[in-house]
Amino acid sequence: MPQTLKDEVRDRIVAAAEVVFAAGGYRGATMAAIARDAGLSTGNLYRYFANKEALFEHMLGADFVREFEALLDQRVRALEGSDLVNLSGEAKRADARLLRFWLDHRLRVVILLDRADGSRHEGFGTRFVERLVALTRTQLECDGPLPDAADFMLEQIFQTSRRAVVAILERHDTEPAMLEAFEAFRSYQLAGIAGFRTWVNR
Repeated sequence: MPQTLKDEVRDRIVAAAEVVFAAGGYRGATMAAIARDAGLSTGNLYRYFANKEALFEHMLGADFVREFEALLDQRVRALEGSDLVNLSGEAKRADARLLRFWLDHRLRVVILLDRADGSRHEGFGTRFVERLVALTRTQLECDGPLPDAADFMLEQIFQTSRRAVVAILERHDTEPAMLEAFEAFRSYQLAGIAGFRTWVNR
């Protein structure tokens, strides 16, 4: 008689996989390491997930990625034409929704932004930066074409943002510490983008 798969065991596997994928990336993770962290035999793990790719996709499926991207788009669009130092109510709400998603899915966000090489989500971190650059370009109040240096500098700004998100989520273990770090980074980033907007329109 076939054994019943248990939700509690599946949840343990996913929790262990988050830790292993975040530590070594998709390419460096093994099913044996995930099984060990979950307190299972490797054979038992394969009863729940056929392979590493299936487990990774279960954790980071299309719906998860779409939600991340939609919240990111909402956050950037809410800043359009606004005072970047004193955010509007909608900008604050959009920022809070994205931040809540990052905090609720801390390790998954780290994996997507920085540890997905070798998986079907390889390049997500690059697309994250490209998306921010494209969205920000459309919001810069400029009468003519952007200066040649603008795209390059926007890419540098948002590569820093990507690295900062990953570092904050990895470095801090408590939500208050993460919130404080994000607040500090946001104050720096938004003031920098406001200055960049002024430079573009000089």
